[in-house]
Order: sequence, then structure tokens, then C-alpha cells
Amino acid sequence: MTTPPADDTRFLVAEGLSHSYDGTAALSALDLALPRGTLTCLIGPTGCGKTTLLRTLAGFLRPDAGRVSIGGRDVTDLDPARRGIGFVYQDLALFSHMSVRGNVGFGLRARGLHGTALRSRVDAMLERVGLEGFGERRPVTLSGGQRQRVALARALVFEPDILLLDEPFAALDKNVRADMQHEVRRLQRQLGITTVLVTHDQQEAMRLADVLVLMRQGRIVQWGPPRELYRHPASLFAARFLGDANSIHGTYRSAPPRLEGPLTLPVAAAPDGVADASPAVAVIRPEDVTLHTRAPTAAGSAAVVEGTVEAVAFTGATTEISVRSGPEGTRLTVVTTGSATPVTAAGADVWLSFPQERVILIPEERP
Repeated sequence: MTTPPADDTRFLVAEGLSHSYDGTAALSALDLALPRGTLTCLIGPTGCGKTTLLRTLAGFLRPDAGRVSIGGRDVTDLDPARRGIGFVYQDLALFSHMSVRGNVGFGLRARGLHGTALRSRVDAMLERVGLEGFGERRPVTLSGGQRQRVALARALVFEPDILLLDEPFAALDKNVRADMQHEVRRLQRQLGITTVLVTHDQQEAMRLADVLVLMRQGRIVQWGPPRELYRHPASLFAARFLGDANSIHGTYRSAPPRLEGPLTLPVAAAPDGVADASPAVAVIRPEDVTLHTRAPTAAGSAAVVEGTVEAVAFTGATTEISVRSGPEGTRLTVVTTGSATPVTAAGADVWLSFPQERVILIPEERP
């Protein structure tokens, strides 16, 4: 490793990063501090600044303002090769004229390692990524997953402090993608390497990340453990981007706590930013809704809504049921799994219930 001991909770730090392309802001005074040894996923809509942030951390882009530090050392003006960072490009950027061994050993040769020492390091890394015996093959003869492993081996062979990956699985089919997700997570934990991965796939980010960073228009809108962001989104944008979400707009009333709108829903205590009589949004995850073919006898603290089934979609592991309810025709989606799905069809009368503690109340976003 190349960096000195540091505060492990602030190992990779960006402070006030700003960057523009032809006058259009890609990053806007962005702050981020990542712990050592964690896997962080950057996620957000196209054009939100994910790749710009990754390339700025790597040193491929010089920020217009702000600084980057690694292990307490300011690296803002440091050449990428001297930052102790391994980088996996979206297109992998393998050298087609070189063998697998040549690709993996390229960075080590550039650092002055040759002969038996070089071959030993490369062969050990090929074995670690599951490519033992592939050293003399050319990249063109490999499958997509195998090429991905070559790119990982090349990035890791010189034992960097940090691994950065720019949408590394985008070109892989579903099964290979799942295998490579598992492989990256396995290697990351085994090596204890601080890793930042850009992805546009919400499920991939949820599955892999210790820390999830949600970006929008060059800024971080929320970050933390994936479960925390999913269960406690700070905005309607965050709720919808991180998963399916039923949303009901209305006015918050504090006595008793409820949302008044097309549907009146009991809610738990309002979070900061939601005052009495202020506009708010209730968010309910589809998997938190229970569908009944008969009216429930006792609701307890759960809200109960009557409606009519509009559509039923079987997706394999789950069934999605769309229900229209309320005087203004509010549409709610229910997701059930396996045998938990009641037999329903379009036009059937049903009742929906959900506990008030699963109703996420957030402030109404300004236009």
C-alpha cells in the first residue's frame, strides 16, 4: 500500500468538488467522505455526474474547484499513476495485441518490475480471479466475463489502495453479470480494498454497496447504507429512483398524525421538514401493501383502502397487482411473492392494508 495510516472513516475524501464542461456544471461543490475498506456505489440518472466524480477521484480530470485526499494526503494535483488507484473502464480498454498475461502485467512493467518477479505476481493474480491457465490467450478469444476478470486483475495486480470501476458490468448478460458482481464483492472483501463503483442499476447497487451515494444534477442528494436510503428516502426523487413507490400527495395534519388528500392515511410522527398543515407526500413500497379479497375485520394501526383491480402481471418470482381506489381514482401497486398472491383478476373488488409505520412521509418537493 502507498498511503500512510489515516482516519479510516475519512479515507477517500472529496471536498467542494466542482467541474464543468463548456459552462455546464457536472459537479457542484460536492463533498464526500468514504471509509477505508468499504464498497461504495455511485448511482443516479444519466448525466448526474457519476462518471465525472469517478474520473476526478482517479485524477483523470482536474476539478475546477475543490480537493481530493486519500488517507489524509492531498492528491488533487497528483498524477493518476501516483495515487495508488486501480481503474476498470466501462469498455475495459484491454490491449488486443497483448496476451492476458501481457495485459495484466502492463502496469507492473511500467513500474519497473520484470522477469520472474513479474511473472510470479501476474500468475498469482490470474489464479485469484479464476483465470489460471489463460495467460497466453488473447482478449478476443475470451468471453465477456473472462475479459472482465482480466481487467480486474490488471487493476488489482499492483496492490492499489483504491479500486474504481465505471459501470463494469453494463455489457454483460444477466447470468454473467450476477457472477461478476459476486466476484467483485468477493475480491473486495478478501483484499479489504476501498472500492467505488458507478452503476445505473438500482438492484445492483443495493446488492453490492456498503455505502450508496445517490446523485442528481452534479450533487449528492442522499448517501448512507442501502437499507437506510430505501426505507428512509429524503425526497420523492430518492424514493422513486431506488425502487417502486406508491406516492399519495396531500396535507399533513398533526392531531392525530395523518395525511389528508385523495386518501386519508394515518401516519407516524412527521420527520423534520414536514410541519402541520404543510404539503407532504406519503410513500408506500408495493411490498409493504397487503391485498385482501374480503374486508379485513380489524385494521389496528393499519390503513385500509378499498379498490378495484386494474391489472395483474406475473413476473416469475413476484406478481404485480394494480388497484384503483378512492374518489379521485388513486392507483396503488401491490407486489406479492409465490403462494402469497391471492387469486384476483381485473375488475375484482379488493381491500389493501398497510401498517402506518411503513408509510414514509416526506416534504412535497418544490417545482
